Amino acid sequence: MTEIIVFIFILLFGFFANWRFKIGKLKSILKNLIAFIGAPILIIHSVLSQGRIEFGLVALIIIFSLIINIILSKIGNRIFNLKDRGCLLLLNSFANVGFLGLPLCWIVFGDQGIYYGSLYVVIGGLVHFFGIAMALREERTNWFSALKDSFKFPVFWTNLVILLILSLRINFSIEVMDTLGFIGKATLYLIMFYVGLNLSKPESFRKFYQQSLYVGVFRFLISPLVILIPSLIFNIEGRWVLTFQAMMPPAIFNIVVASFYRMNERLCSNITTILTILFLLGFILIKLIVSA
Repeated sequence: MTEIIVFIFILLFGFFANWRFKIGKLKSILKNLIAFIGAPILIIHSVLSQGRIEFGLVALIIIFSLIINIILSKIGNRIFNLKDRGCLLLLNSFANVGFLGLPLCWIVFGDQGIYYGSLYVVIGGLVHFFGIAMALREERTNWFSALKDSFKFPVFWTNLVILLILSLRINFSIEVMDTLGFIGKATLYLIMFYVGLNLSKPESFRKFYQQSLYVGVFRFLISPLVILIPSLIFNIEGRWVLTFQAMMPPAIFNIVVASFYRMNERLCSNITTILTILFLLGFILIKLIVSA
């Protein structure tokens, strides 16, 4: 809980810095530092630090649920004739299952939460690349252009490296893992600061409210149902962990993706922040009621 409070203060500090100072060049430096160095190292450490990785029925269910989320988001974007469809697709489809989800899974479900929660993180990271391509397709009219540009994002190559390491069963020394962990942790702080830099007053509060509600319905209702139903059908032991991960607020990493591809990163920052705060307040309230 202390760490969550620290992250919130860093986010607010970024918002204050952007409000008081002209830091356009700093934002550009931070974006490149996070996208090309910090984020790849963070992902590599997150995956390799997990004990056992399983690519079986559970993995297929996770992949199925994420792809269904993407498809439903594309349909919803068109039904409501929304702008910034690429951003909304990312926000609807990919949750904060690493930084926020894993600690909460451990608090609620113990060791089972860490195992199934980690599996969700690994599979979600691989599917995220496909989501980026779909988001770019929402922003562009050419499939070839969307696929070509998606290969430019460092996460794609990072995932290939991770698959190679896992397939070859390469183990790093404790010293190397500690170094990667330190850089990854520092990246989380930089990402929160970067999110704060992109917070701003919405041009239209009504439109922002509608977009936040739209994403909230996906994250807190549709996404958990999409994975819970097949998990019940196949009687997956960790179905409630997977469902809990699926209902996390939007991933902060989506903001980095939006910035890298010049989507509406301010919209991503604002919606991610408000839904994360609402989720945490609800989680804390439920914990207090249960423990009372």
